[in-house]
Amino acid sequence: MVSVKSFKESYGWGRVVAVVEHELLAKQLKALADAKRLQIIRLLGRRSICVCELESLVELTQPAVSHHLKILKEAGLVTDTRQGRWIFYSLNEDTYAEMLNALTVLPSTDGAERIMDNEFDFCLTCKQNKHSKD
Repeated sequence: MVSVKSFKESYGWGRVVAVVEHELLAKQLKALADAKRLQIIRLLGRRSICVCELESLVELTQPAVSHHLKILKEAGLVTDTRQGRWIFYSLNEDTYAEMLNALTVLPSTDGAERIMDNEFDFCLTCKQNKHSKD
């Protein structure tokens, strides 16, 4: 039976986790890479708002607002709640805080980053040795 520690060491589990976290962070940042979506996030940070109200606040059509909300929701930055026939959107404060925290610790010094640094150093050494033989 393989222990968790040896599995992590053998298969680079730390790298997998780091890649997944980086992929999620990239998706969230891509979702925020639009002025209207940033405006929507700022508004939703204040209170829950329905699409019809967002239309007038951000000066977009209902389909455009819905499109932006879909992108933000897929990135985990926005949640929705049905109240009768209305759907209210709000900022997912936990996910937003996690994203901001992830940005403050970049670049990281965790194990996966150290492994990548070691590989980079190894590549530099290989290049230097190769060029010194030429």
